[in-house]
Amino acid sequence: PPSQLSIGPPGDRLTVKGGLRGYRMARASHGVDGGSYFYEVIVQEPENMETTPMKEFQLPSTNLRLGEELKKDIILSDNTHVPKAGHLRMGWSMRTGDLQAPVGYDRWSYGLRDIMGSRIHASRREDRWGGVPFGPGDVIGFAIHLQPLQSSAFGSIMNASNPLNTNAIHNDYDAQGPASKKKKRGSGGGHKNVEFINHIRFFKNGKTMGSGFVSSRGVRSGGEAFSGIEDGVYCPAVSSYMGGCVRANFGPHFVYPIPPSQLPTGMKLRPMSSRCPNPMTPEEAIERAMKEKSITKKTDESLVTAFKAAIRIEAKYKYDAREEFMKRHVEEIRKERQARKMNTNDLPVPVVDTVVATNTCSEGSKEGAASGEDVEMKDATNTL
Repeated sequence: PPSQLSIGPPGDRLTVKGGLRGYRMARASHGVDGGSYFYEVIVQEPENMETTPMKEFQLPSTNLRLGEELKKDIILSDNTHVPKAGHLRMGWSMRTGDLQAPVGYDRWSYGLRDIMGSRIHASRREDRWGGVPFGPGDVIGFAIHLQPLQSSAFGSIMNASNPLNTNAIHNDYDAQGPASKKKKRGSGGGHKNVEFINHIRFFKNGKTMGSGFVSSRGVRSGGEAFSGIEDGVYCPAVSSYMGGCVRANFGPHFVYPIPPSQLPTGMKLRPMSSRCPNPMTPEEAIERAMKEKSITKKTDESLVTAFKAAIRIEAKYKYDAREEFMKRHVEEIRKERQARKMNTNDLPVPVVDTVVATNTCSEGSKEGAASGEDVEMKDATNTL
């Protein structure tokens, strides 16, 4: 039978493609419980349904209940309705979000819909909040801000009464005032103390979605998709169906880095990749292991040597995999930007490995023995 959801390719695990039997969700392996974080997805061309066997998935027209926008996205054939490929709902989800449903289906996830750029939470959809539609070739960004769990009860109260929070005050500057309204000399602008309630933001090709920003006393605020979201651990989440396909990018480099002009004053985003610490070098790993293990002067030297060798092999395996991944990551971002005629000067300069042998000098590249990505996607039916 057709797969509900696929994640690949092997050794990469950053591309998510939907199946043919409705939405299924994939969540990232790492989540956020505090701070401001960001990831993006590159929307890929969907599967060509004209060449896909659709016999099992054709439904009589009398059984379909579709909105006006979806009716435009239908091919009529022999009194049957065949949906065109490639629909997406993406955003953030807690671990308790239903994997057998789209992002935004329940109270544990918040989603953005490809059609009309609708925002969805707890199965409540809002089409006219300031979102814009997107499709293949677009890069969609997702930002989240969470206060430390002990100090963000305000968010839970607001969300319980109004999940979409269409009338909520945008941040703590409007609600309570910043910790210090007056600029201090030598403070670099006086905006370091601006605080925000829990919220989520969406971006298309580096531009923020939503109703725009409001400036007051030099402080820019607003532009959230969801404000006052509940406390918890939120993971990047993607759901698709009918062959909808995206490639996730958790950083540290992005196709469309979000400039300060597209964020409220004082907000700085960290890449989701920073949630997974970089592996230690073999020397660092050996030093830490020697400190943590009870190895005394009386320990047999051969055992110490064997222990260090084992630590070195494992650490080198992880470190080399990470280095190989970073090379692929940088080059992928470089190609995506070049295809869009964007600046690449902020990316690391490519490094070419060379192998020198007797009487020869040839370029070579070391293949990673394992996937080195910081964050990977997990599908709806398996823990991968």
